[in-house]
Amino acid sequence: MSVSSDKVGIIGLGAIGSAFAHRLLQAKVPVVGFDVSEAAVAALEKAGGTRAASPAAVAASCSTVIFSLPSVDALSATLAGEGGIVGAVAGPGTIIDTNTFAVTDKDKARKILADAGWGMIDCTFSGNRDMVLTGDYAFFASGDPKLIDTSQAVLDILSNRVIRLGEFGEAATIKLIVNHLGMVHTAAAAEAMAFAVKAGIDPHLFYNVVIQSAASSGAFELRAKMMADEDYTSSRGNYRIAIKDAKVIADFAGHLNYPTPLFQSAVQMHLMGVAQGLEDQDTASMGTMLERLSSAKRKPPKR
Repeated sequence: MSVSSDKVGIIGLGAIGSAFAHRLLQAKVPVVGFDVSEAAVAALEKAGGTRAASPAAVAASCSTVIFSLPSVDALSATLAGEGGIVGAVAGPGTIIDTNTFAVTDKDKARKILADAGWGMIDCTFSGNRDMVLTGDYAFFASGDPKLIDTSQAVLDILSNRVIRLGEFGEAATIKLIVNHLGMVHTAAAAEAMAFAVKAGIDPHLFYNVVIQSAASSGAFELRAKMMADEDYTSSRGNYRIAIKDAKVIADFAGHLNYPTPLFQSAVQMHLMGVAQGLEDQDTASMGTMLERLSSAKRKPPKR
């Protein structure tokens, strides 16, 4: 396909879907989008995209459609709800499914779409909204290689790294385990940052030392910087998303009879954030939460 001239559809214009739209529009690719939120589609229009009245309307005008949805219920509604894709329009076309859902749910959707004439690839990614906006993150693509080939030009605009995997579902499996690790990393970073503040260490000094040490990680560099700055609104990688993913991860681990003691501790720390009323903040706010719960006081910055 010629990405420069063909429209790309996006169904789901939340934190990530709107960032996908931004990347495509910046590359002069026309975007047609749908979301149940009027504010979300209005923002797309303001950015230069075109609103659609339904998922079916998106599919009717685009041969490549990206799914970026908040729940399995939203996926079901997109497929077979009022104004859904199934029964309203036939392919051929390709669905790039970026959702973090169970493999069984994604495969069920793939089969339903196949019956309606659409191909679907399992294409999860590792990154948050800020990373998607810059394009500095990795896509994991699994499924029919020919469909991935068809989607490659779009994926290359959205991300600077596309990692091709095997059969459909492998990307979703890896993403669940990556998110498992990410939640553990966030909890560990929060505990360490609050520990440092409690010990009287300036959080920015601690951050700068750790990123130059063997204890650093990409996750620490991202979230501990937010903890040091106490900036928990720009990323939009909030607790609601984390807890949604945690349930899927826990179910998957349980299906495999695989113990996840560190992950379960991290989940409890994320639930503490929800209990503290922080669900709309980035999960990095766990650092400030632990400072508060431990009565740690930040020293005034040196002048």
